[in-house]
Amino acid sequence: MFERSAAPRRRPGRRTRPEISCSFTSPKNVLPIYHASGASAPVLPPACVTVSGKGNCMRFFMFLGCAAVLSAAQPNLVYKVAPNWPALPEGMKFEPVTGVALDGAGRVWVLHRSKEHPVVCLDPVSGKVLETWGKGLFGSPHGLTIDRHGNFWITDTDLHQVFRFNRDHKLTLTLGERGVAGADARHFNKPTATALSPKGDLFVADGYGNYRVVKFTADGKFIKEWGTKGDKPGQFDLPHSIAIDSGGHVYVADRNNARVQVFDTEGRFQAEWKSKRLGRPWGVAVGPDGFIYVVDGGNATREPTERNRAFRLNRNGQFLDEWGSFGKEPGQFFWAHAVAAGRDGAVYVAEVDQGSRVQKFVKQ
Repeated sequence: MFERSAAPRRRPGRRTRPEISCSFTSPKNVLPIYHASGASAPVLPPACVTVSGKGNCMRFFMFLGCAAVLSAAQPNLVYKVAPNWPALPEGMKFEPVTGVALDGAGRVWVLHRSKEHPVVCLDPVSGKVLETWGKGLFGSPHGLTIDRHGNFWITDTDLHQVFRFNRDHKLTLTLGERGVAGADARHFNKPTATALSPKGDLFVADGYGNYRVVKFTADGKFIKEWGTKGDKPGQFDLPHSIAIDSGGHVYVADRNNARVQVFDTEGRFQAEWKSKRLGRPWGVAVGPDGFIYVVDGGNATREPTERNRAFRLNRNGQFLDEWGSFGKEPGQFFWAHAVAAGRDGAVYVAEVDQGSRVQKFVKQ
């Protein structure tokens, strides 16, 4: 990778262009670049992923030595909050909602810090509670993933463990030693989230204490780990959420570094998404549509000026849609913590702290 600052060439009677700073990456280390018209456009042979000029955000690709600008898509505010969703029974309320995921049938599963019913299933249309489970199983449940077999993967930051439950909610696998923090192949330190690769391997974001990603086989055998504390590529400062797309790209919400990092499944760094607009990513998910969903939960303050936004991006990190603001009104977020998307295009955002709810958003 190299950086080049190109001074503008002045010609009589012509405008000079602003100075642009470019970061170039070799073709094997970048994701495919799409035309600005959308993800359905043809893939261009990538030679670099670049971003930035003074006061502008631009994207380039290199082909046969020529650079072309891919204009960034302007966000379309196409999501609105679904009113009266969910429809909880009288006397039931959510505690801080740390996770949200959809199963193969499209049902919405919510993970919250309740002692009575920490795992709640909601009807995606009516929002009615279909079932609950998990009483007495967790210390501080944090992340929820449902794999293609219907297994539930739940992380627990107090117990320093990762659990797998089958579709009948029976415990089938436990990783980590209960209540014991550590940094080796058999221990975690406040693990935050999990993701499954297309091949079925398990990836754990570990998390508040270890600043790493740990890779296991589907049955829990250690394969490898990567990451240390820091802000360089491949380092982390609170890997808070993790997701993997069908192409094997691993997206990590590196919360305190205010970025999303992209890797392959071997832990090789691919790209960094970092901007003032993206803020501080708390949650990341890959939707059935192949797009990437991110929530910025802000700086964990309770000030009225706090950021809280939801985004839909393509696989190059290009913004497609964004919505939300800080607050407790419908459509606002108070510490947006996790995100999930359904096949029908609906997006679900979970909130902790004073938010303590899950909201459904639909396209207008």
